[in-house]
Amino acid sequence: MTAIPTDCRVTVTPRTLICTTPGGLETATLRVSVSAPSPCRGIRITLPTGEAPDDLTPTTAGLITSTPGWDLDTSTPGTLFARREPHTDGTAVDLDLAGLLVSAQPGPVSFTVAATLDDGTEHTTTHQLVKQSNNFAIDRFAPAKAQVGYGSSVTLSWQGPKSKPAYYLWRSDGKTPSDPKIEPQDNNGQCSFEVKDLTDAATAFLLKAAGAQNKEARAVTAVAVAGGDVRAGKLSVNGRTTLMKTPNTFLDTTTAVTKTYTSSTDGFLTASVTSTQHGARATLTITVSPSGSQSQSAVVRTLNADAANVPVNIQLPVPADATLELKLTGNNPSAQATWFPLGGGALTEKK
Repeated sequence: MTAIPTDCRVTVTPRTLICTTPGGLETATLRVSVSAPSPCRGIRITLPTGEAPDDLTPTTAGLITSTPGWDLDTSTPGTLFARREPHTDGTAVDLDLAGLLVSAQPGPVSFTVAATLDDGTEHTTTHQLVKQSNNFAIDRFAPAKAQVGYGSSVTLSWQGPKSKPAYYLWRSDGKTPSDPKIEPQDNNGQCSFEVKDLTDAATAFLLKAAGAQNKEARAVTAVAVAGGDVRAGKLSVNGRTTLMKTPNTFLDTTTAVTKTYTSSTDGFLTASVTSTQHGARATLTITVSPSGSQSQSAVVRTLNADAANVPVNIQLPVPADATLELKLTGNNPSAQATWFPLGGGALTEKK
């Protein structure tokens, strides 16, 4: 008696098939893969035929192979014989069986695959798959809003099976709990669930519904998240910290002057320029140049004050490590500038 090789591996995919609706033409493709120490020259597949829950297909007569090199014999009801000429092109082969009508009754199915190898041995395995009703699905899985604010929540909704399956939800932002099972609001299959603390620029969600007899459905959607209102750098904490420190008025002058500063943390600048004489223009030019490690270009803003004693104002963000230049020109000008630091960093004048 020839020993059966223990390192011969046979797999069948997919593990779940959708039932063909009565009178429908929907078909499936079944793939049999064989990996063995000797090339495979034949495969015999015995499928349960009929319309019962444990039958795979009403008939095997219409099956064809879409894999080159195989000769498929379907003359014996319920049994498929696939043969190929002796070959030396490797020991791993696939056989695709196309045109499979799947019996309309959902349920588990068991069948056998016998692989004959070139060394004369035959390896027989038993395989299980699940026929799934085509009404077990997740439809219209979408967020209530396509884009939300930083740190916000959003409600996901979908139409699921009416059988109240178990639902599992995974997030792409790393905030999926160790147990991803969720308890959505479920009204006869119309479901909703709120997700919180959205901070990634784009967060994807994978939803899985798991039902009886290994039924399964999946759907994917995503939410865009707007950037935070404030992104403060170089914050330090020693038991307690305050985001906004005391403002500092660092420029208050009535003389034409150019001043340059560096910021050690993120912050905001408020500035104003005033002409103290009618008809005499006062100009304040502000340049914010991010550090070389940042990709943003310099921001230049020019304020012109023409009416006497009527200030012109501006507010600008200043990122950490940026260079800030204020240039005041004109006859009888007046300018003030105040620094609002985030994280307690200083604004230091460059001499």
